Amino acid sequence: MRKTTTEKANYENIIAGLDLDDTQKKILKSSWLDYLLLMNSSAKKGWFSHNYSQIIVIIVSLLIPVLEKSKLNNDIFQWNLTVVSVLGLVVAGLTTLNRQLGFEEKWRHYRRTAE
Repeated sequence: MRKTTTEKANYENIIAGLDLDDTQKKILKSSWLDYLLLMNSSAKKGWFSHNYSQIIVIIVSLLIPVLEKSKLNNDIFQWNLTVVSVLGLVVAGLTTLNRQLGFEEKWRHYRRTAE
């Protein structure tokens, strides 16, 4: 939150230095500045969502072959469901969510719009 406040203050200083009358400066602050800060915030959230979900998918995908060969791959939940199959379901679910919710497309859109 502090960075957004600093960022907003920086933009307000730039707007204050423009050769515009007070009404135009107020309009610029109320419409453009709020929109820009919203787009920056949304881009950051989308970037984190996309990258962290991808990191989890990569790490879990790398664990699957290791666990397949280890003795840790036991039946769980008293069914014929192994640890590897559960991790495979986690990878499939995260990949589906990432694709369906479009984290990457959203953060790219917000970043382009803000820039």
